[in-house]
This record gives sequence, structure tokens and C-alpha cells, in this order.
Amino acid sequence: MNHDADPDLLRAWGEGDHEAYATLVVRHHGLVRAACLRQAPSEFVDDCVQAVFLVLFRRPSAAAKAPILTAWLLKVCSNVCHTVRRTEVRRQATERVAAQQQSHADHESTGHSEALAHLDECLQLLPEAQRTAVSLQYLTGCSGSEVASTMGISRPNAYRLAERGLAALRELLVRRQVTMGMGALVGLLGTQAHAAAVPVSATTLISLTTGTPSTAASALATGTLKAMTITALTTPLLAAAGLILTVGAATFAMSAEGGTKPPPAPAAVPTAAFVPIAYDLATPGAHNPCYDRKDLGWPADVQKTAYYKEKWEPARLLVWRVADTKQKQSVGPEQYNNPANWQEYPVTATGYGTPQAATAPPDDNTDVVLAIPNRTDKDDQREMVVWNISKMRHLTIGPAVRLDSGDDSVPVPVIGNVWVEGIWTSIHNKTVPQKDSFLHTIPSKSKRGQSRVDFKTLHCDKAAGHSLEIQGRVTVGDWMEVNTGMLIVGPNSYLGTGNRHQNIIAPKGAIILMSGSVMQTNDRKVNDYDLAVFGRLDAGTAERPLTADVTIPLNGKPRHGKGDRSLRFEPTSSMTVHSADPLKARLVFKKRMNSDQDDRAQKEKYQGQFGPIDVVFGGKTSFDGVFFDDVSLGGIQIKDEEVRKDWKNITFGDKNAGKPDELFAVIGAISLSGAHDEQRAAQAQIKQLAEEAEQAKKAGSPETKPAVPAPK
Repeated sequence: MNHDADPDLLRAWGEGDHEAYATLVVRHHGLVRAACLRQAPSEFVDDCVQAVFLVLFRRPSAAAKAPILTAWLLKVCSNVCHTVRRTEVRRQATERVAAQQQSHADHESTGHSEALAHLDECLQLLPEAQRTAVSLQYLTGCSGSEVASTMGISRPNAYRLAERGLAALRELLVRRQVTMGMGALVGLLGTQAHAAAVPVSATTLISLTTGTPSTAASALATGTLKAMTITALTTPLLAAAGLILTVGAATFAMSAEGGTKPPPAPAAVPTAAFVPIAYDLATPGAHNPCYDRKDLGWPADVQKTAYYKEKWEPARLLVWRVADTKQKQSVGPEQYNNPANWQEYPVTATGYGTPQAATAPPDDNTDVVLAIPNRTDKDDQREMVVWNISKMRHLTIGPAVRLDSGDDSVPVPVIGNVWVEGIWTSIHNKTVPQKDSFLHTIPSKSKRGQSRVDFKTLHCDKAAGHSLEIQGRVTVGDWMEVNTGMLIVGPNSYLGTGNRHQNIIAPKGAIILMSGSVMQTNDRKVNDYDLAVFGRLDAGTAERPLTADVTIPLNGKPRHGKGDRSLRFEPTSSMTVHSADPLKARLVFKKRMNSDQDDRAQKEKYQGQFGPIDVVFGGKTSFDGVFFDDVSLGGIQIKDEEVRKDWKNITFGDKNAGKPDELFAVIGAISLSGAHDEQRAAQAQIKQLAEEAEQAKKAGSPETKPAVPAPK
């Protein structure tokens, strides 16, 4: 199935095209029914299927926001079926125990039934990217190329996500006492893919698009919409049904008469009395920045920042409340998604209400505080490791908390602000919603007594024109990617880029360095670029010009390997310096401080002394206030002499390898590099931008240039 057509169909349905909605039903009915058959009692399957498509009918905008419609539908299926199966769980458990006493064949069948009973629940616990890859490859039968194309990633990455997701899914099933080999699990998923491929009959389609939904289906859809924090409809939108299928008209009549009665409400289960933990709501965090407190390290121009001007609607606050006595506490998806582990502060007219037991697990509209309860900085040696979590808005990470995705390719997704006092973190700042946010770090003491905040990976995918601004000190261990939007290194802040893979600023991405900031490459990559810029790298902005030097310390490189450079600006890139005083507030290129020590240690290994730094300027540059030091002969490589005509107030230090004119080398046309997956992904963005410009030109509209929007 070609999933690329789903966004267009959703957009058409959102504009009132009933034929588009009918097409969506035809395309996805098999998948939805197979999921409902797995999760819901048989007598409620038809109601569940109707309810899922009724949610799609009422909220096409919510479905359109999801990256993949298939994954969104499976999530809705899980929510709907969870409602109707509560009263059946104990009966099913009793039947499974009885079935285990039968023959070996019956036992094997029961094992599959148990796996199916838990399959979708476990699937929802996977990280979003893994869940999408597994759903596409194993539940819809897509090929590896189709999965990669639908998700917008390379085929190796798609394969890796699907395999890791499958392994994680099997582990989650094992924790529920369902033991299956990988081959058996793949076979089980294959049967579900076959069931999803069965075409919808004309009778079923008519009942879904022109019939009257049952009372149960309507109630289930309404309850699911509330559970997903989507505003319920206040009035019925449709007054009648009966538009014929042959002309593509599809509608539901919101009738309260007829149909199957909804399942009875589950009996109340006695629970222990809720005992709140001590938590001071005045404590600074991602949800409570306290911009007026100077001791928190906010910049003097904080009121000019985009994140300060951003407005967030009030949202409930969840604080971790489990105080484990173990020295190292492990928190996985099951613990994270268990409401019993959280203390909730509901939103009131005057702020937060009194603490209470959480009513639901975290979601994309929940502010989360992950901290060890009642921990003292001085004597408490407890640590907490949190892994594979995927739902939150603002995120606060307390001292001695290590947040890890468990998968380098799928860092923890955060929509809003991030406040970090922990040690090791993998963060992905997402594009939805289109808002500006901050990443504020408060270094805490590690076991070695060092103050540090280390990130395993850092991904920025903000919407065009929006930013994530770092305030504090961040060191990235593996790699950094700025795919879309802007990553801003705030005043007097530090960003150390990764040393495992190449660091990338994609064509639609930008990094902006503010006054006094430092962006340093952490370790050299032999025969590779430490940082490749396909998009934009600026120093200061027109609204916030430099008032102090900005420094980019680079690694010296061995004098072998044509592709080995400290920093490379690709032909699609641009760089501008905005300075209030070009002679005192400059952009500084120089050698990393401990490079000389590294040079001596690596001399024998690489058969030669690591030399000074070199930079390839292949894109557009507008310099007014730049300082070069520690540069090799011919180390400033430019396309032609025209490039230097836009350079003003260029000064040189006394550690360069020669006179200023000897530092420049004209190398002619510079072609795009593409030796790595990250570079190929950037090239794909360039190709997309070129195609969009060509289409705009053919349509008679002004040509779209592949430029990154200016910051707010």
C-alpha cells in the first residue's frame, strides 16, 4: 500500500470531500478490523471498528498531525478496545489457565491467543519510530523500501528500527509471561498482516460510510476523543444519512437510537489511600523557568529570546513519586506509563491544585518532572535510569537521573522546554507544535566530583522559523543533527559536538551562536569532517548582535586524506556575522585547546603530526568581524576571490602557519560531499528544495530559495 497518499486524502476529507473519507475507509478497514479482533471481545468488534472510523470522521485534523496514519489508527484502536475489554480480562485469564491443561496443540494455540491479547498494548509501549516501523513492515506488509519512503529515512535505518522494535516487542511480551521465539512472533504478525489485507466488502463499507452508527460505537468514539485530550463535538454535525456510495458521498448520522448497548461500566477496584510526596511547586523547572532568578544562569537579554516570548497553555503536572531504596532505580515504559507511579497536580483557575493520584499516564499535553523523591545532593547516592519513554510536553530531569532512549536512532522526543540537572541524556526536540523552547542545563556533581551535563545525542527538528535555545553547558557524546528549524547556543553557553558520527546542519536547519558562546568539536574524525554545514551557521542576529566574541575551536587534522577537514561549508550553506562592534565582538576560528596534547599522542598512530586547522567555505558568506588563528597554509579554502569581497574587519593571530595571504587557497567549484548517511539525507533535502523551486517556477510563482527562515 502506498502510504504517501494518506496525507492528501486526510487533507481532502478535512475540506469536506466525502469521497476521500470513503477511500480512507477502504484502504485501512482491514488493518483496523484485524487490530480490533486482536484486542476486543468478539461481540464488540463491529462496534469498535465503527468507533475507530467515527473518531477519524470527527477529527481528521488530529489524524493529519500524526506522522503516519497507520500508527495513529492503531493507537485509536488500542484506546477504543481498552474501554470494552476491561470486564472481560479476568474471564479471559481464567480460560487461558484452563486451556494450558489441554493437549500440546491446544497449548500452542493458547500461546498465540495470549500473544494477540497483549500484542497491541505492548506495541504502544515501543518508541514512536520503532512502533511505526514494526506496524508498517509486519502489520501492513510493506517492503523495506516502502517503510523507508513512508518514514522519510534511509533503508538501513528503517531496517534497524524494525528489527530493534521487534526485539523490544518480544521482550515486552516475555514480561507478560508470553514466551515466543522471534520466528514465531514474525509468523504471528504475518497472519495479522494477511488479515489486514482482506478487502472490505461493499456491505461493510456502506455500513461504515452511509449507515447509522450504533449507540455503543458513538459512545466509544466520544470516550476515546476525551481520552486523547481532543475536544469533543458540542453539537451533531450531520443531520441525515443516505448519500449513495457510487457518487463517493460518505457520512454518519449521529443517531442515539438502535444498535448494541455499550458494555457495562467496570466495577470499582479498591485501592490504597493516596499519600502524596513532598514537592515544592516553586521549584524551578521546564514548566516553571523563574526567569527573574539571576542564580539560574538566565542571560541578561532573556526578554529578547523567542522562548521567553512563547506562550504555553496551562497543563497538568506529573511528578515522579516512587522512592526506590535501591542505589540505582530503573524506569522503563511500563513504569513510566503506570499512573500509580505519578503524583498529579491538576490545573485550576489560580494555578495548580492539590496533589492527587494521577488519573492517566503522561501524554503530549503533560509537563513531567523526573526526579528522585526526597533526594539530598550531599549524601544521597541513589541514581535513576529512565529508558524508552515517549510522551511529555515540558520535561524536567532532576539530579542523578540518566535519561536514555535505549536506541541511538530514537532519542526521547520532547515537544516543549527541557530542564536538565542529570548526567546522560538523549533528546529529540520535535516539530509539533510550532513553538519556541529552551534547553536549560544546571550542572550537578558526578561521582568523580565534576560538574557536567552530557548528552548522548541531540536532535533538533523544530518547525521552520522556530528555535530551541541552549542555555548552559551541553556536551554531545555521539552526534548532533539539526534537521529543521534553529538550534541557538545562548549567551555565554557551550555546545560540544559529538565524536561518534559526523555532525550535520541540514539544508533546512540552522545553528546560531550568541555573544560569548562556544561551539567546539569534541574529537577529531580522521578522513572526515568534524562538522558539515548544508544549511546556516550564523553568529548573532540582527535583533541580538554580538557584544562579545563567539568562538569555534576546531581540531587540527593530519595532512593526508583530501576529505579530511576541520569544518566544511557545503555549496548550499550560508554564514553571516551580526556584530555590534566588529573589532571587539568577533567570530573566532582557532585550534581546540587540548589538540596539541592529542597531536603528540596520535603522532605514531596516524604516521604524521596533526596540523593546524582548515576550513572550506563553499557557500555564501557575509563576514564583518572575524578572527583566524592556528590556520594552516592554504587552510582557508574558497571558491574564488569574489568570496572575500563581502568580508570586512578580518584579523589574524600570531599562531597561523604563514602570512594572511598565504592562508587562503582558491580551489574552484566545490561539489557536495556525500560519503555518509547523514550527508545523503541532507542531499535528499536539497533535492526536495530544488524540486519545489522547479514546480513553483512552472506554476508561475516566484522561485523558492532553499534558505532557512530568519529567527524571531
